[in-house]
Amino acid sequence: MNHEGHKEKQIPQSPLPFGESRQHSPLSGERDRVRGKMQRKNIERCRDLRKNQTDAEKKLWAVMRARQIGEVKFRRQVPVGKYILDFYCPQCKIGIEADGGQHYENAGRKRDKLRTEELSKLGVEILRFSDHDILTNIEGVFEVIQKAIEMKKCSSSV
Repeated sequence: MNHEGHKEKQIPQSPLPFGESRQHSPLSGERDRVRGKMQRKNIERCRDLRKNQTDAEKKLWAVMRARQIGEVKFRRQVPVGKYILDFYCPQCKIGIEADGGQHYENAGRKRDKLRTEELSKLGVEILRFSDHDILTNIEGVFEVIQKAIEMKKCSSSV
């Protein structure tokens, strides 16, 4: 009975197979494994990065948003493991990075190589494009991304 003396309606719960609980989605383990625990500072950092996109990121997002490439969803500035990817498609596990000049210095190349290797261990394929290529050859960039998506779709359906 509730505080007014009326009988409360009981909503039956559907039974679950033995050993399954309602606390976790079957995909939550995969999501946690790839994304890791998101800390408040990472959430704020991702928001800031989305608000302050580079010109190359804006141009790339314009052709990727709303499932325009391969009918798959991409997200911007997504934490995956301990990194924040410029763009990420969870369905295909493809990360896309728009690389400015700092990525072509020796230290930047080393960091990018380590980052790519660590993300690869999580099953994430990284595609890197220079800001210059994105700004001057968006059709070519689009084609490379499209082919990567097709390869992922083909390999997952076999």
